[in-house]
Amino acid sequence: MMIILIRNLVITIFGDYTHHNIKLPTCRGNSLYNLSSISNIIRSQRKKKKWSQQQLAEYAGLNRTTIGSIERGDYSDVGIRKIERILSLFNKSLAVQDNGLPTLDQLNAQNNKDLNG
Repeated sequence: MMIILIRNLVITIFGDYTHHNIKLPTCRGNSLYNLSSISNIIRSQRKKKKWSQQQLAEYAGLNRTTIGSIERGDYSDVGIRKIERILSLFNKSLAVQDNGLPTLDQLNAQNNKDLNG
């Protein structure tokens, strides 16, 4: 299992990551990853299967340029469904969970409490 922190969300990727040599920080016993780590995982999984970017694109129903963008960490025109489609080819999936940070409502309530003593 891999956990990715993106703003106030944690995205968990389920799968075996023992073959990755990515040194990552830990939080509460789980690894926190960023979007570039997803790119690295997709690239390494593709290379492990000896697929070209074109082959992966065909299997995922995407353009080769989209695969190239994702592998470079450029997510400007990439939706979560495309990432899910690619990860599913590697028997991996995403799940989103709360990372424990306070919500805006909780921060406002605490601020009001602090102001009103």
